[in-house]
Amino acid sequence: MIRCFVVLVVACATTWGAYAQVGVDRVIFHAGVHIGGVTPASIPQEIREVESYKPVNPFSIGVEVPFYKANDKLTVSSGLNLVNKGMKTRAFAENFKAMIEFENQPIPGFIGYFTGSVGSSFNNLYLELPVSAHYELNSRWSLLGGFSIARALHRSFEGSVHNAYVRLGDPTTPKIEIESATFDVSKLVNKTDIGVHVGGVYALTPVWQIRGVFSYGVNNVIDAPTGHLPIKLHNTFFTIGAGYVLPFQ
Repeated sequence: MIRCFVVLVVACATTWGAYAQVGVDRVIFHAGVHIGGVTPASIPQEIREVESYKPVNPFSIGVEVPFYKANDKLTVSSGLNLVNKGMKTRAFAENFKAMIEFENQPIPGFIGYFTGSVGSSFNNLYLELPVSAHYELNSRWSLLGGFSIARALHRSFEGSVHNAYVRLGDPTTPKIEIESATFDVSKLVNKTDIGVHVGGVYALTPVWQIRGVFSYGVNNVIDAPTGHLPIKLHNTFFTIGAGYVLPFQ
């Protein structure tokens, strides 16, 4: 998919060249750290308490190439980013309905209601192709916004539960006690992530800049039927970083 999109971007740039200024006069290298996580659009009421949160390998590095200049204020850029999106959390859930399938347990997978403490760890590495529009407010500040398509190079979603119980099929059925168990659903992490982003850039000098970007994944991180996982999870992160502008003479 990313290969096809690169071809599309190049084709569009070639077409636009007949009507506007297309060319590469600089390349921007950037790196940063981010905070955020894989979260639902709103926290369901079954999640009673988020007990802990910790980012995991929160780095982003990339290169950006402005290739299309509409006018003195507006430019379009693309590039490639290597982004790791990860977190560790622990939360207490009550009567959370989902497909329940723990490792090394005699109980086979079933739809049930879970109550207990659950710790989860996401750690996903993406190769990301962004397309951004930049609007220059003045000589220092500019705004940016756009979309991206990313491919997962590494996928990991695993965790454990403690002092828990489940009820099969209905929240009033007898409890099945679970002292501790582990789970690994890494294979269900979606290989493709489509997102949108907005942010701002502040030029410290002609070659150094500070960047802040908020990104939101529009598709579900977990590729599972709604009946198995009733909530949709999205990559939601804010990245703060620095950029170095390499001009071409």
